[in-house]
Amino acid sequence: NDIKATGSGGISFQTDEGTKRISILDAGNVVIGNNSLIGTLPTGSALNIFGDGITLRLDGSSNATKSILFRGTSAGNPGEIQADGSIRLRTEDANTYISLHTNSTGTNNERVRITADGYMQMGTSINNSSYSAKFNIVDNAGTSSLIKLRNGTGNKSIQLYGDDNVEYGFVGLDTHSGAANLLLGSADNRSIRMQSGGMQIELTDG
Repeated sequence: NDIKATGSGGISFQTDEGTKRISILDAGNVVIGNNSLIGTLPTGSALNIFGDGITLRLDGSSNATKSILFRGTSAGNPGEIQADGSIRLRTEDANTYISLHTNSTGTNNERVRITADGYMQMGTSINNSSYSAKFNIVDNAGTSSLIKLRNGTGNKSIQLYGDDNVEYGFVGLDTHSGAANLLLGSADNRSIRMQSGGMQIELTDG
C-alpha cells in the first residue's frame, strides 16, 4: 500500500521526541538529518544528507569490495565527485594505499598507486619494492617516452632545489621555439650546452 500526504509540505518521519529525521519533499527530494545547518532546503539534488563527520557509510562483509557506480556516463559527460571547497582522499587503516584504475578491453587495470609512505607508482613499478623513489614510472613505451615536458614560455623544464628551498640547477632547452639544444644550467648562470647537430659540449660561465 502507498503512503500519501493529504496536503502540501511532503512527508516527514520523526523519532519519539518529535525530531524530524527523514523528509520527502513535494518535489520528491529526500532529506536526511537537520537541514537547519544550511538554513534552506535543497531543491536540486534527489538525496540530501545533513551532518558533520562521516555522514554516509557503506559497510558489509570484511575484505569485500564496496562500490559507488555512476551509470549512463560518457567521456564527454563523466561521473564527478565535487566539493564546494577542497577535497581529500584518504584511507582509514595504516599501511594501505590509494589507487586509480582504468578499463581497457574489458580489463580493470591499476594505473597509479600512492602508497602509505607517500610514494607514487605508475606502470609496472606498482607494488614492486625494487623501485623506491618518491615518483616511479616503469613501463614498456617502445619508441614513445614515459614523460613529456613542454615549457612554452621559458627554457626550464626541471628545476633542482636544495634543502634551503633555493634553486641550484635546472634542465631544459635553450629556446622554446624552433630547433633547440639541451641545456643543463646552474643558478649562478654556469651551464653545459649539448648541441643537437653533433656531440658538442659548450661550457659557459656567467
